Amino acid sequence: MSTLKVPSLQHLARIWRPTPEGVEKELLRLARNKPLFSYEILKNVPFDFLYFKVPKEQVARGIERKERRLSIRNNLLDIVALLHSHCSSITPEFVLPVGLQYYSLARNLRIPFSPTLMYRENGQTFFPWFIYWRDNPLTMEQFSLFVTLVEEMLRQDPALEGAKLQIVDISAPSKKDPRKLEVLDTESLPRLSDSEKREKLAIFVEGFERAQTTLLSEVHEEEMNQTISSSNTAQLPLFQNSDL
Repeated sequence: MSTLKVPSLQHLARIWRPTPEGVEKELLRLARNKPLFSYEILKNVPFDFLYFKVPKEQVARGIERKERRLSIRNNLLDIVALLHSHCSSITPEFVLPVGLQYYSLARNLRIPFSPTLMYRENGQTFFPWFIYWRDNPLTMEQFSLFVTLVEEMLRQDPALEGAKLQIVDISAPSKKDPRKLEVLDTESLPRLSDSEKREKLAIFVEGFERAQTTLLSEVHEEEMNQTISSSNTAQLPLFQNSDL
């Protein structure tokens, strides 16, 4: 059975569309076409570089041991090289891990909010969010939704309140170009008003519920077909042995 999963607020923003039907379509596409790999293996790499000062070569060897598929391994190693260069340019006063939290959209719909770390440099606390997707970046409208939701989460955590959000984008300008690392200026991104945020989240929740209903209907139909098939199979000996 295909299952609906929204792994992070970043995924919520990427999936969001202006209509519930559009959200439903994206969720169903993702549920039916699972990704070939995950960037989860990179989650602790920035912390390892900034806090533990782990050498780049050691991180690379760890990835080479865990990921045997050459194209995916090279993709991850490209990101590691860019992360190391970026982290080497930072001289933090402190580096702290940030625990897992959840953003509640509806009674049975909570979206994980799992940041990597926070650090302080030159008297300013920074909260970096790393985007590893190679292409298909967020639109400006999706970025606004994402930044608005993240900053709402930051305000709810006394340890993170006042931290400056950084989006560290490690995508490629085009499919033919290599990746590059860019720290986006989130100050220039428009924030959503409370009414705009509620409207967009309501669209997402409705789309999620529609997709859930569609998948449950498919499961019910599959179970019915299996029941009919089993029933027909059970009847075969009766007809085969019949003298009629």
